[in-house]
Amino acid sequence: MTEAVDVLHAIERLTTLVGPGPVPNPAALESARAVLTSMGLGKGSTGYRAEKLAAVSEDFATWFGAGVPSVISAEPGIFRTRLLRDIEHLKKALARGSEGQD
Repeated sequence: MTEAVDVLHAIERLTTLVGPGPVPNPAALESARAVLTSMGLGKGSTGYRAEKLAAVSEDFATWFGAGVPSVISAEPGIFRTRLLRDIEHLKKALARGSEGQD
Protein backbone atom coordinates (compact mmCIF):
# COMPACT_ATOMS: atom_id res chain seq x y z
CA MET A 1 0.00 0.00 0.00
CA THR A 2 1.07 3.55 -0.59
CA GLU A 3 1.46 6.09 2.18
CA ALA A 4 -1.64 7.96 0.92
CA VAL A 5 -3.76 4.80 1.24
CA ASP A 6 -2.37 4.17 4.74
CA VAL A 7 -3.28 7.73 5.74
CA LEU A 8 -6.78 7.34 4.30
CA HIS A 9 -7.31 4.11 6.27
CA ALA A 10 -6.01 5.76 9.44
CA ILE A 11 -8.36 8.74 8.99
CA GLU A 12 -11.28 6.38 8.37
CA ARG A 13 -10.36 4.46 11.54
CA LEU A 14 -10.28 7.67 13.60
CA THR A 15 -13.63 8.75 12.19
CA THR A 16 -15.14 5.36 13.01
CA LEU A 17 -13.77 5.50 16.55
CA VAL A 18 -15.74 8.68 17.26
CA GLY A 19 -18.79 6.41 17.40
CA PRO A 20 -21.74 7.20 19.61
CA GLY A 21 -19.72 8.73 22.50
CA PRO A 22 -18.89 10.58 24.53
CA VAL A 23 -18.37 7.74 26.94
CA PRO A 24 -15.46 6.59 29.05
CA ASN A 25 -13.77 4.00 26.84
CA PRO A 26 -10.11 3.26 27.58
CA ALA A 27 -9.82 0.69 24.78
CA ALA A 28 -11.10 3.12 22.14
CA LEU A 29 -8.83 5.84 23.50
CA GLU A 30 -5.82 3.51 23.28
CA SER A 31 -6.81 2.57 19.73
CA ALA A 32 -7.05 6.23 18.71
CA ARG A 33 -3.66 6.95 20.28
CA ALA A 34 -2.12 3.99 18.43
CA VAL A 35 -3.44 5.31 15.11
CA LEU A 36 -2.19 8.82 15.88
CA THR A 37 1.21 7.47 16.91
CA SER A 38 1.45 5.62 13.60
CA MET A 39 0.80 8.99 11.92
CA GLY A 40 3.66 10.64 13.80
CA LEU A 41 2.31 11.77 17.17
CA GLY A 42 5.23 12.02 19.56
CA LYS A 43 7.74 11.04 16.89
CA GLY A 44 9.21 14.39 15.99
CA SER A 45 6.40 15.75 13.84
CA THR A 46 6.66 19.50 13.60
CA GLY A 47 4.61 22.50 12.57
CA TYR A 48 1.00 22.31 11.58
CA ARG A 49 1.06 18.51 11.31
CA ALA A 50 2.21 18.15 14.93
CA GLU A 51 -0.37 20.72 16.01
CA LYS A 52 -3.21 18.78 14.37
CA LEU A 53 -2.00 15.42 15.71
CA ALA A 54 -1.95 16.89 19.22
CA ALA A 55 -5.38 18.49 18.81
CA VAL A 56 -7.01 15.23 17.70
CA SER A 57 -5.24 13.34 20.50
CA GLU A 58 -6.54 15.82 23.09
CA ASP A 59 -10.04 15.66 21.60
CA PHE A 60 -10.08 11.86 21.87
CA ALA A 61 -8.77 12.04 25.45
CA THR A 62 -11.74 14.26 26.29
CA TRP A 63 -14.22 12.17 24.25
CA PHE A 64 -13.22 8.84 25.81
CA GLY A 65 -11.76 10.01 29.14
CA ALA A 66 -12.89 8.74 32.50
CA GLY A 67 -14.36 12.11 33.44
CA VAL A 68 -16.24 13.29 30.36
CA PRO A 69 -16.97 16.95 31.13
CA SER A 70 -20.64 17.68 31.76
CA VAL A 71 -20.64 20.36 29.06
CA ILE A 72 -19.78 17.68 26.50
CA SER A 73 -22.30 15.23 27.93
CA ALA A 74 -25.00 17.90 27.69
CA GLU A 75 -24.15 18.89 24.09
CA PRO A 76 -22.25 15.97 22.53
CA GLY A 77 -23.11 17.04 18.97
CA ILE A 78 -21.08 20.23 19.28
CA PHE A 79 -17.96 18.44 20.49
CA ARG A 80 -18.47 15.61 17.95
CA THR A 81 -18.48 18.22 15.18
CA ARG A 82 -15.27 19.72 16.58
CA LEU A 83 -13.60 16.31 16.79
CA LEU A 84 -14.59 15.39 13.23
CA ARG A 85 -13.44 18.81 11.98
CA ASP A 86 -10.08 18.35 13.69
CA ILE A 87 -9.73 14.90 12.08
CA GLU A 88 -10.45 16.48 8.66
CA HIS A 89 -7.82 19.18 9.31
CA LEU A 90 -5.36 16.44 10.26
CA LYS A 91 -6.11 14.66 7.00
CA LYS A 92 -5.33 17.84 5.07
CA ALA A 93 -2.15 18.46 7.08
CA LEU A 94 -0.92 14.94 6.37
CA ALA A 95 -1.71 15.32 2.68
CA ARG A 96 0.46 18.39 2.26
CA GLY A 97 3.13 18.09 4.93
CA SER A 98 3.63 20.45 7.83
CA GLU A 99 3.26 23.81 6.09
CA GLY A 100 0.10 25.87 5.90
CA GLN A 101 -3.09 26.05 7.83
CA ASP A 102 -6.79 25.54 7.19
